[in-house]
Amino acid sequence: MNNLTVIQNAECQFTMDAPHSGEAYQITEVATGASLGQINLSSADEVNTALAAAHAAQDDWAATDFETRANVMRKFAQLLEQNADLIHAWNARECGSILPKSQWELKACIDQAYMSADLALQPSGEIFPSTMPGRDNRWVRMPVGVVGVISPWNFPMLLSLRSVMPALVMGNAVVMKP
Repeated sequence: MNNLTVIQNAECQFTMDAPHSGEAYQITEVATGASLGQINLSSADEVNTALAAAHAAQDDWAATDFETRANVMRKFAQLLEQNADLIHAWNARECGSILPKSQWELKACIDQAYMSADLALQPSGEIFPSTMPGRDNRWVRMPVGVVGVISPWNFPMLLSLRSVMPALVMGNAVVMKP
């Protein structure tokens, strides 16, 4: 089977259900205009279901120890590395990226994953001086809750992942609209 010809429906990762709105977005190869497939679009109710699932998962994910969350990021970086050729091919077909741009973006994503893993293990509770007289800044690691990410189109992997990965590693559930 050619991995480049397989298009799967977008799935709600918490319920593992494909969107049922009946609307779909056609994906075309930038260079040729050929159809690559389609992605089913989520309805407002399905987005609300994803948000509810993220809220339900939030406490358990936040309670997961920092080392485990860091290991998830490291494993993700390794998967990006192992699948570089496939990622580059899709970047060219779907986004029109030339190989050097795709290589740069993927390397930046891998670096971001490792930086996010390291972020989870940084000291917490440090106090830094403020530029405002009589004030200090305190850096504390604590989840803030469910994070929503809407990703732009020009560097789709990097601009998505540089928001998603730090949020996840800090203990936040994430709902993303690619």
